[in-house]
Amino acid sequence: MPSKMHRKMGYFSYISLPKWQKDWWDFSLDSLGEFGLKEVYKSKEEKISDSCLIPDSMGWKWDEEKYKRYKKYLLFEERHIPHGPVDNNFNCVWVSFNEHDQYNFLLILNYYTKKFFETLKNREFDLSVIFAGILGHIIQESSYPSHSISNLFFYNYFPRPRKLYISYHDIIDKISIRKIKKFKPEIIGITPEEISYKLWVELEKNFLWQKRNLYKILNSINKNKKNIVKILRPSIEKGIKLFSDIIYTSISIVTDSIKEKDVKRLEKFSLYNLVPYYIHPGGRYRDIPGNFSIIDGKRRSLFLKNRKINEGIGLCPFVSIKYILQQGLFSKFTCKVGISSITREKKVKETRVKFMIEIDKDINNEYTPDLNYKKTEKVFQNELSFEKVFDVNVNIKMARTLIISSISEEVNINGSEKILFPDIVIEKPVFIK
Repeated sequence: MPSKMHRKMGYFSYISLPKWQKDWWDFSLDSLGEFGLKEVYKSKEEKISDSCLIPDSMGWKWDEEKYKRYKKYLLFEERHIPHGPVDNNFNCVWVSFNEHDQYNFLLILNYYTKKFFETLKNREFDLSVIFAGILGHIIQESSYPSHSISNLFFYNYFPRPRKLYISYHDIIDKISIRKIKKFKPEIIGITPEEISYKLWVELEKNFLWQKRNLYKILNSINKNKKNIVKILRPSIEKGIKLFSDIIYTSISIVTDSIKEKDVKRLEKFSLYNLVPYYIHPGGRYRDIPGNFSIIDGKRRSLFLKNRKINEGIGLCPFVSIKYILQQGLFSKFTCKVGISSITREKKVKETRVKFMIEIDKDINNEYTPDLNYKKTEKVFQNELSFEKVFDVNVNIKMARTLIISSISEEVNINGSEKILFPDIVIEKPVFIK
């Protein structure tokens, strides 16, 4: 990603901050240390903009002396700073054979958010600018599919014009948007752990958006390159705002400026925001839709006991969904669950569905076709029916993984055993601190 856009995104993230925060964050206009950028800056805006180039300024050749010089800035003090999300080995996903690893990416955001927060808290303002720039760089690269998706996908899964080679990475990387407005930053947490988790949640949603629009993006490169700027604008603008949110929230916490209304607003967090890191796709559902059921191949509203549900998740039996939690951030998970009152299996009263919620203190990577995970703790289990809606209220404080599963049992219909797939509705799945 060219330096021009890094600077532009960093600039608009910074000027979106309120004046009192820009005054309080009293860093000097001196150089950014040993990164080979300018010796002195004309303004704070210019320095913040340049700080977003720090990972690029380190170059690509590494010897022992370079590791020693940059050690305190590196990931876990030994790994290179990633340019966007990473795979299961902490390699940049865009040059990897694999998709990105959600948990590894969360660890990276935890690490640099804490570094930035601690330097602010200690009033090491010049050092805080460096860690802000590193965070900004990672967020900005994550806003471009050229860095958030394995580039092999561009060539292995999408057609391109005959006899023509297109460097998708370079074309996407050079996209620059104009007429950027200032954003109104918002409080996204009250601790560094919550800040990094909410940042991670929003970036994961952005990655999913990029994947679902990837064909449109690559197709526009092949047919009309002007459209790609319009297509990618929402993703890029989201990156600008997220960087501003991180700075705004961190300074607000350090200066004890968090308002009570923000504390109250953050007491609850909807599961609907999370992108699962694993789905066992059984029954008729190959995806986990929010706010609707899939009945006879069509989207239908969620219903429980003939009551329309405005916020929830639809699924069916033989589905298992795994979500990553920030350990210790939330204490409880609550929801209501039952079988949809408009499911096509509603006339079969014998339908029996075992519904489970499990937690794991580690990231659960176990695969089993019968959904029988052996290392988990079952915190809720019940047999669903058409007549009853269950209230769920479970303790998840020490969980890193939340697993929601449903399994149909065989029933005897007209003398033969049959497995049915009634539609299940989870109403208002919410995490509570």
